[in-house]
Amino acid sequence: MSPAFDLITMGRSSIDLYANEVGAAFVDIKSFAAYVGGSPTNIAVGAQRLGLKTAVLTAVGEDPVADFILKFLSQEGVETKFIPRKPGTRTSAVVLGIEPPDKFPLVYYRDNCADNQLWIDDVLKTPISSCRVFEFSGTGLSREPSRSANIFAIEIRGGGNATRQINSLFPPGFNCHRLVAVEVYTPPGNWSSYPPHKHDVHRVDAAGQLIEADLEEIYFYKLDKPQGYAIQRVYTADSRLDETIVARDSDAVLVPEGYHPVASAHGYTTYYLNFLAGSAQSLANTDDPEHAWIKQTWRDKDARVPVVTLAMESME
Repeated sequence: MSPAFDLITMGRSSIDLYANEVGAAFVDIKSFAAYVGGSPTNIAVGAQRLGLKTAVLTAVGEDPVADFILKFLSQEGVETKFIPRKPGTRTSAVVLGIEPPDKFPLVYYRDNCADNQLWIDDVLKTPISSCRVFEFSGTGLSREPSRSANIFAIEIRGGGNATRQINSLFPPGFNCHRLVAVEVYTPPGNWSSYPPHKHDVHRVDAAGQLIEADLEEIYFYKLDKPQGYAIQRVYTADSRLDETIVARDSDAVLVPEGYHPVASAHGYTTYYLNFLAGSAQSLANTDDPEHAWIKQTWRDKDARVPVVTLAMESME
């Protein structure tokens, strides 16, 4: 089956007002020309003009600027049905001067902007898993709830036979005190929670940024066949704790501390529901230094991932 879209972009959209007087100082500008901006939006337009099928996941306000953006994208052939209008917000705007060769003063108007109000629900309504390429911009990570929505959209983690699908249920920043919850799908024969990592000491760097949180974790397992199983090792660096568990359907494994990689037995898809709680609402962790090098060997993602998609909800 061919993908629904060649490219879906996610992030900023705006009306860009460029000075008509090229070379004029900003204070001497007399008039502006209106264009559609925002790097994800521009990338989608450019790719569409090159013959690709594209869509944009952004958000706009209930204002005439939104109408301007949506009309332009529709005229360009870019799919707009995944762009929600966010009541009580404003569509972003940018004012730019043009003073060649290297001076392009600009002013962003992004207070209460709509695209920062993208929610995980907006991501779930967009067929990201069935596009060839997904692109997002750093601006979307600047504020909540857009930050959590972007992280949710990109959580195909790992590489090679350590590729797995992560769906954030209660991500960091969710409206609760300490709890984090994710669900993980691991294809047959693949590893997850890998390279082995731990989160059993609360550590911050010199600037006060969290490096590792002290979290207890529970894995609740489901397998796609009743005879299926996964193997999980829970161990500390000093081998004070070193247990290997065969996890079967509906088993729960408690990880009080230490590293805790999982292997999905060949022939069986492993699902587990993770709940974590502790010193911070965070997933900050530390890789086992003996195995961290493995990340550098990953070149490709496993094509079997994502294991589940929103499109499956409509399948009979």
